[in-house]
Amino acid sequence: MACLPGVLNYCPDLPLDGGETDIFCVPTPISWVCGQTLELRDIFGAWSAASGGDCPTTNCENFFPPGKCNSTTPDIVVLTPPTASFTFMCDGYRTIAFTNTSTGGGTLTYVWDFGDGSPTSTATNPTYTYPGDGPYTVTLTVTNSAGTDTETAQVDPGSCCTQSATCLLGPINQEACSIPTAFTDPDDVFTYEDCGEMATITHIDVGDTDICGDGDGASFTRTYTLLFDGEAFTTCNQEITISDNTLPTITCPTNITVECEDEVPACPASFAAFDALPGASASDNCDDNLTYACTTGPLTGGACGGTITREHKVTDDCGNTKTCNQTITVDDNTLPVITCPDNVTVECEDEVPACPASFAAFDALPGASASDNCDDNLTYACTTGPLTGGACGGTITREHKVTDDCGNTKTCNQTITVDDNTMPTITCPDNVTVECEDEVPACPASRGRSTPRPAPRPRTTATTT
Repeated sequence: MACLPGVLNYCPDLPLDGGETDIFCVPTPISWVCGQTLELRDIFGAWSAASGGDCPTTNCENFFPPGKCNSTTPDIVVLTPPTASFTFMCDGYRTIAFTNTSTGGGTLTYVWDFGDGSPTSTATNPTYTYPGDGPYTVTLTVTNSAGTDTETAQVDPGSCCTQSATCLLGPINQEACSIPTAFTDPDDVFTYEDCGEMATITHIDVGDTDICGDGDGASFTRTYTLLFDGEAFTTCNQEITISDNTLPTITCPTNITVECEDEVPACPASFAAFDALPGASASDNCDDNLTYACTTGPLTGGACGGTITREHKVTDDCGNTKTCNQTITVDDNTLPVITCPDNVTVECEDEVPACPASFAAFDALPGASASDNCDDNLTYACTTGPLTGGACGGTITREHKVTDDCGNTKTCNQTITVDDNTMPTITCPDNVTVECEDEVPACPASRGRSTPRPAPRPRTTATTT
């Protein structure tokens, strides 16, 4: 029955097995308030056969045979009909949380129609995310055994979102070779609520972005702008400091030894030429094209075992420099070469030529030569030995010696042969006439010369340069 405020004083006809009868309520009206449960206790039922009359309202047991008028059990409970109602609130972007405030007796069932054509829900307090901004008309249908009731309301899920954003980035201060690449994905820079709009970012760098050119590294502000559907919403500033203070590394070429100072190789003309030398290498954490320079110091200690220090230097794009020193030893251990003058033969010992007075004089002799790998001005010496074997086929050995600046000496021996194969010359005295045979002069007792023969030359030793 419907819930009607007031009194219960009439009951409609209800079908009964075996016929129909009127249902009468107790004579005294019962009062109740809608929404409460009405319980009917001590219910009496009375009935008669088909030919019988109505059951009086007073003490039916006195008018009907026993068994036809009796008390029923259990008591009858009358349920309050349902009343549908609900509230709602935003629970995220396009999301509505519904709170069911419906009332009614007994077991209530619910059917939610969210108004967007989606399947209905039987949840008591559903939360639903809409596909669009709305508005949508929501209908709640509540049912129990006493009846059905509905409630409708209009919701606007598009108003449930507030756009927001928080910057995720902190400052950067690092040793690096290049400026870090800017982000392009908004998720890398912000946590944000876009409320369904398209989120994008742009950036701009303001400040010193040159790591090496000005000698103090890069220091600038990178500003990211967050846009929703192309409209700027907020910004995020990131302070970035980048520097390259790491020195290059360098390994010098292998130390070398040369015979002469003029054999010291020239400095490499380029980094590639340096890098090609045995043992040489250089590298940098950032720069693949190092600048190379070379400085050669003076010879220390002389050409006969002295050293030269050569500094090799590499510099990267940021001006970081590293050097190493290579030792070049100058040590002349090579002997000069010498070729003696042609051997000569003289008739007389006093015809033996004197030792050359200088290296130039020696070098001018037929067949003579001498040279050195380093020294262009050799020291020359000459020693003439004694005549061996006599003047009629004897020999003299002459030693020619050259010495370079480092004392390296080389000698050769020239043979001078003394062999007199020339006939004497003679001119007879003038013919004479004597008177008598005994006036013929005797033979001369000895050889006489009008001009004395020169004395033999002395043995000589000469040293010249």
